[in-house]
Amino acid sequence: MICPHCNAANQPNAKFCALCGQPIAAQTTSPQSTQTMPTMQPTQPAYASYDAAYGTAHTAPQQTQSAYATTQPTYATTQPAPAGITDDDFDRLNRTWTLKQVLLERGLFPFIFGIVGCLFIISSLPIIQIITFIPAFLVSLLVGTILMRIWLTLTKATHAEPEIVEYCRRSGIDPHELTRPVWYAQYGTIIGFFALGFIGYGIMMATGNVPLSFIAYPIAWLLIRALNKYMFAHTQANTITIAAVQAGCCDGLFHDEGEKTATLKRLESRNYGTVRAALDAARSSRSFTKLGVIGGAITAVGAFLLFRPVDKAVQDEIRLHRDPYNVMVEQMDRDRRNRR
Repeated sequence: MICPHCNAANQPNAKFCALCGQPIAAQTTSPQSTQTMPTMQPTQPAYASYDAAYGTAHTAPQQTQSAYATTQPTYATTQPAPAGITDDDFDRLNRTWTLKQVLLERGLFPFIFGIVGCLFIISSLPIIQIITFIPAFLVSLLVGTILMRIWLTLTKATHAEPEIVEYCRRSGIDPHELTRPVWYAQYGTIIGFFALGFIGYGIMMATGNVPLSFIAYPIAWLLIRALNKYMFAHTQANTITIAAVQAGCCDGLFHDEGEKTATLKRLESRNYGTVRAALDAARSSRSFTKLGVIGGAITAVGAFLLFRPVDKAVQDEIRLHRDPYNVMVEQMDRDRRNRR
């Protein structure tokens, strides 16, 4: 009799296993059970490698189910659109400008307008009235902001490009993200504006040489670019724009994959704030490259045609007729022959 627990052989009438001590009386008249046990074995080797790596074969469905369950919250948080947000909300928020948003997002023009207005007013006033600088600056800044807002309203300018808006609709991103002020994009430029003036003025005062002060302008330009790049990187600007391009929402703007790659590279460099600005830069770079190649080829062909090697006899003839001394000697020889 075979013990169903440890498969040990026992006496035919044994009620308990001699090896493990478990009762086996109930299995005495069940020879089929000994046949059914091996029938389950062929399915075990199919999970042998799985068991060795992950435990038991019975845990396999649990592993798959738990992995799927972990992905559910991420999908649920990114896919549905925010409650109460419609397409009209996207369009309205994307096209509505407030004075605060103009000042923060498009603040470079109002800022420069204010600086110019202040300098103009101060230059026409006595030194004793220098206190008017503050109200003059504020008034000029406000006028510049209002003019910029009127311009944006008339031109129906948007905070974000249509392709970026469509990406936000698909991804369920709150439309307020589109109208988030990107003043950090202009912050570096504003600081660079100060740096340009201070560095130029400082060098001019230190050297007393006005032409030498122009050395400051390339330095200030590099400083402006460095500050802009830092502000873009620090605030993770262009994150939504880059994601939209990678998702294929802007594929209609590109002629080929090369333009898309070049545009992404420029957006990731944080030197461009929109897809179209980066695309225009990529196309301009490609056009200049083609123009340089074509111009180089034309120059090479022209140089070959103009300066190609000629026969030595022809060179001697050309040299003879072009050299005044040789011409004079040849004329003297002809005169001598004529006298004879």
